[in-house]
Amino acid sequence: MSRVQTAKSQQNIRSIEEELEHQIKKSGLLDADRKNFYNNAEETKRKNNEIIEQLKRENRDLKKLQDELIANKRGASASLAKTQGAFISWSGDIKDENYWRRKLDDAKHLTKAKKERLIQLQDKLNEVSDTKFGVPEESPLMRQIRILENNLDKVMIKYNEAQSIRKTYEQIVKRLKEERVGYDNQLAAIERSLKGKEHDYEELLLLAHDATHAKELAQAELKKYEHKKAAVRELRKTYLDAKRKAIEEREKVIQKLEKREKDNGQTQVEYNASNIPIQESSNPNVDTNIQKQKLADYEEAFHKLKEVTGFRDVNDIIQKFTSQDETSKSLSDLKGEYQDKIEQLITERQKLRDHLNDLKYEGGEALTRKQIDEIENNVNNAINKCERTKLKYERVQKILVNVKAGIEHLYEKLEFFKLEGKPNIVISDDTLVEGLAQVVEKMKLILQLIKNDASYRAQDFKQTWKDFNKEHIDQFINLNLRDNNIKPENVSRNIRVRIQDKEDDDVSDGEIEDDIDQEVTAKLKQKYGAQAKDKNAKKLNKPNKK
Repeated sequence: MSRVQTAKSQQNIRSIEEELEHQIKKSGLLDADRKNFYNNAEETKRKNNEIIEQLKRENRDLKKLQDELIANKRGASASLAKTQGAFISWSGDIKDENYWRRKLDDAKHLTKAKKERLIQLQDKLNEVSDTKFGVPEESPLMRQIRILENNLDKVMIKYNEAQSIRKTYEQIVKRLKEERVGYDNQLAAIERSLKGKEHDYEELLLLAHDATHAKELAQAELKKYEHKKAAVRELRKTYLDAKRKAIEEREKVIQKLEKREKDNGQTQVEYNASNIPIQESSNPNVDTNIQKQKLADYEEAFHKLKEVTGFRDVNDIIQKFTSQDETSKSLSDLKGEYQDKIEQLITERQKLRDHLNDLKYEGGEALTRKQIDEIENNVNNAINKCERTKLKYERVQKILVNVKAGIEHLYEKLEFFKLEGKPNIVISDDTLVEGLAQVVEKMKLILQLIKNDASYRAQDFKQTWKDFNKEHIDQFINLNLRDNNIKPENVSRNIRVRIQDKEDDDVSDGEIEDDIDQEVTAKLKQKYGAQAKDKNAKKLNKPNKK
């Protein structure tokens, strides 16, 4: 229930954040409209001021033109009288009728143009006179007109602002109506995605618990291995120090004996060297009890080292530690490589998340909510697939480590059986396949020897399988097929069982059972092989006793 409440609270927070983003965008649009309206009003005011200034200039020009027209009107009557007198006074002969006819047409055209110009100027004069003398500038009517004009400007400003706000709200209503059509589908998709995420969350919690448990087990195994390695290293160091001290003391004793032989004139150096313990006991400077105690400690440490490693030869022990160092080095290299790969995947995942956030909050022309949900689902699926692949890789890595450990164990147990023309090898990553091939070949040869034995019968083999119990275990296992310090009551449970991981895609339950059956069969084959060899050894010993 707490997880469901947490998911619901997260959904409410997300819806509140979306509403807040929507209101912020709306307020931004309103601010932009107000700014545009203010700029338009200022521009209109400026244009009106320019028009007023232009009208004032035209008024002044018209006043000047009126004065000029009045002056020209007075002089026009006098010039007209002079022209008529000139025509009357002219009394010459008409030499060229066409010439004078053209002159007459030009004069008529000029007169007509002057009359039209006069009419226009008279109209302007009448307008100016009406404006100047009809209504005084400082009259109450003009003041009332200016007040009304100012009020009209204010009302127009408010009207334009109201119109812009109206358009904004109409756009908002239109958008809400469009979103209302697909709201139910979006709500259903959100609920489905919420249920899927809750399911994924529960699975991730289970995986987290499993991973934590596996991590703790791995850390415990690592600490155990480190303690074991430190103990073995300490034993090896102690053993080597003891060997060095013993060699140094032996060299000192040999030097003393050589010096004594030279002083006494003895000639048999080999005889004296063989009788070193007798001379040491006769030498009062050497404490025999201390030497015996040291030798006993060295022998005990060497025996412990043999029990830990399972080898008798010093060279085999050294090869064992060398192979362990190579294995730890290869594992550390693999750890570094996988750590780099994990960091690279984390970086790519962060980049994808940043890209998703950029697509989610990119502005007015952003993607629809449905597309964003699809992108989020794709990203979540990719993340889940990455996690499953990572878990699958870890399981395969564990299987590989177990296989390698099993091959090393089988090779160590079958090391007593020598193959002709093939020396024993040290198991490492490079020689793993070759070691497995030798193990298979040795097992085949041992099985062939058991079948070739005269006392071998398949019916007894099957009957032994039916009558198998804990009391026969010590008789079945011999010839260095297991360590001598293993307790009999633990051998019956000596089966490597693989823990099944959750959501194992590659390794099924049937394959796990097959692996367990194969391991049990291999164990039993080893035990029955040891039983047959033990019987053969007893038969060979009986005639000797007789």
